[in-house]
Amino acid sequence: MALIVNYDANNNPVVIDDATGQIVQTVSNWQNSVDSIAPNLSTVIEQNKSGDEPWYVSAQKILTGLLMTDQQRKLLNVQIDRAQKGLPPLDLTNYTGVGVRVGIAPQTQQLLIYGGLALLAVMLLRRR
Repeated sequence: MALIVNYDANNNPVVIDDATGQIVQTVSNWQNSVDSIAPNLSTVIEQNKSGDEPWYVSAQKILTGLLMTDQQRKLLNVQIDRAQKGLPPLDLTNYTGVGVRVGIAPQTQQLLIYGGLALLAVMLLRRR
């Protein structure tokens, strides 16, 4: 069974079974499928679509935001639980999903310090 995507007269995607030529999924079918998982989710997706963006791209953005919010809520609950027990907070910099480290690694910092000291020593010895 091979599936192909075509577009109807209104430029909406339609999934067709290549072997039988039957329509497998239309725009209204995805809305019904999504609403069966979470009521009114298709409405939220339609409200958050921008321009000609497909529905699944909007859904991905919405779900990514929801998942990250849920992750942060769970991590906050863990930190609160640890604080109530008198334990120090966890260092979550290595474990949180999307994060950007700013700065240099400690080993690199140490190498730069030693290199700077060696350069300073060479400059001082050449002065004499």
